[in-house]
Amino acid sequence: MRNRLPFIILTSCIFLMNTVSLSAAIDSLECNKDIAQTTVHSTATGLGEVLKNIKDERDRIHLIRSFVDPIRFYPDKSGYFYVYDYDCVNIAHTTQKELVGKNLYDYTDCKGKFVIRELAEAARKGGGFVENYWAKPGLKGEHKKISYVEPIPNTEYFIGTGLYFAEMTSDETLVQQSWADLKDRRIEAGQEKIHTSRLTPFSREVIATSSAPEAIGPYSQAIKIGNMLFVSGQIGIDADSGKIVKGGIEAETKQVINNLKFILQAAGFSMADVVQVQVFLADISEYKQMNEIYASFFHDSLPARVTIQAAMIPKDARVEISLIAGKAMRDVHK
Repeated sequence: MRNRLPFIILTSCIFLMNTVSLSAAIDSLECNKDIAQTTVHSTATGLGEVLKNIKDERDRIHLIRSFVDPIRFYPDKSGYFYVYDYDCVNIAHTTQKELVGKNLYDYTDCKGKFVIRELAEAARKGGGFVENYWAKPGLKGEHKKISYVEPIPNTEYFIGTGLYFAEMTSDETLVQQSWADLKDRRIEAGQEKIHTSRLTPFSREVIATSSAPEAIGPYSQAIKIGNMLFVSGQIGIDADSGKIVKGGIEAETKQVINNLKFILQAAGFSMADVVQVQVFLADISEYKQMNEIYASFFHDSLPARVTIQAAMIPKDARVEISLIAGKAMRDVHK
């Protein structure tokens, strides 16, 4: 339950919102930069934790590519991850498979910038933003974007994502309503509480509910940013007894997902809002049993998912699951 892979793998079809921008009142670029930085950092940390137990380089690369490939952040398919080594060789790229394996040390964008060199340099310094031009999925030519990268711990790789400078929308009314609805709010529903303080439309909220097991370390059950919810890893602990349920992988999987449901509900979300799930098994041979229980909770809209075998799960649990949920902006205001 400890946020052992802080949102990792956070990180696969992760999220994200149908970004609403307001030219005067809200700097949505800064908001999205914060989200990109949080996402990359969480993903890098989680991947590093998993990869430190994998010694074969081919297996490492296979895991990275399996994780990166299905991820899309935005409805227009422009949100994705990429991974390079410090020699500027592409290890994984979600949308441009032709780049995989190529050395892009000498690549320049339409403005003459050595993009991958600058990204590698930013990663060497621990992480940073780089403005550049790059091809955008579905459109011709290169488009201005700001990229964020960080090193993947325990590896010679770095991972990044980027935000294209999209035109501002004119949906001012929706954003103003969002601001009014969220400002200075404290919601209580039974024992479930959501605390907010000096909110803006994309503020950070800590989600906590007594219906799910309490956090046992320096982390939150979930964090809500705008219309996105990032839920920490849960194991099969019954909130009343504080102990892992008996019955093996099937019972634990059911308890884990029920814990996740309680947290979702406390934040005003449902299983239908889940966009990405990360499953960590103590023994991959129990995949079938886990999957049968898992499938009973998801029906019409199946989220993206990553499933891997973990070296060790807290409290000797058989399974740990974390997830990310998101709502369309207009759904938030219904």
